[in-house]
Amino acid sequence: MLDDKIEELDLFQAALELEFPWYVRSRMFHHDQERLDIYIGLHPSRTFTCSVCQTPHQPFYDIDTQEQVWRHLDFWKYKTFLHAPHPRVQCSVCQSVKRAHVPWTRYNCSFTLEFEHWVLQLVKEMPVKPASRLVREHDTRLWRIVHHYVDQALEKQDLSSVRRIAVDETSAKRGHNYVTVVLDSDTHRLVFATTGKDRQTIIDFSAHLSTHQGKPEQIEEYCSDMSAAFISGMAEAFPKAKQTIDKFHIMKLLGDAVDETRRKEPELKKTRYCVFQSNSATDSTA
Repeated sequence: MLDDKIEELDLFQAALELEFPWYVRSRMFHHDQERLDIYIGLHPSRTFTCSVCQTPHQPFYDIDTQEQVWRHLDFWKYKTFLHAPHPRVQCSVCQSVKRAHVPWTRYNCSFTLEFEHWVLQLVKEMPVKPASRLVREHDTRLWRIVHHYVDQALEKQDLSSVRRIAVDETSAKRGHNYVTVVLDSDTHRLVFATTGKDRQTIIDFSAHLSTHQGKPEQIEEYCSDMSAAFISGMAEAFPKAKQTIDKFHIMKLLGDAVDETRRKEPELKKTRYCVFQSNSATDSTA
């Protein structure tokens, strides 16, 4: 029976990919709560990596008196939590005592990296609210994960190669709530999004471009609808850019004009579908 227990802990050790000085020392199932708690031990070690500045080989200081708990990926149907002591180091770079880096999580986070990775995969495919029900966590906690990695990606964003952009607004939720999005026309990649659909959204994008290795004068062309707010903002922020009007909006205006004319002309009565079928065929070959 003891050998079976050792093999079971080795299985958890391998699944968690723990390496020295960390090891799985015990586990506890709570069948009624559908919960699994895994307790991680720590072999004596003289140095650790600082979790704040990521400087390796910092001298061990002590063990944080409060054991830390992290939510991990589910094992089967069980919500899984990792428990471990958190060593501290005397960091020579931070010039103070800091928590040591632990390999399964990032600094000051109550989720494991594997759990966060799974959440990010889910929110690519569905809204955060149903994703939170799926992983059995409150949606506000999942939003913190999303914001952390989005902000991290934005800090590294390089817009120096953007030359042509497409600008449009979309409804964010019920009512008159809009989000303006800007795409790189050459790569079809989203480069900016902000609330609203007025002139200020374009000014905000110009500032965003400048803080991410880009320059307003590098924008040569933009595609948008005929929004006066967008055109005004582009003229101010990107005076060298030429406008291309989205053909969808042009065809809508043409369609409305044809329909208005058809309604006024008696001899065109009952020709609605003939006219618009012809118009659709022309648009599809344009």
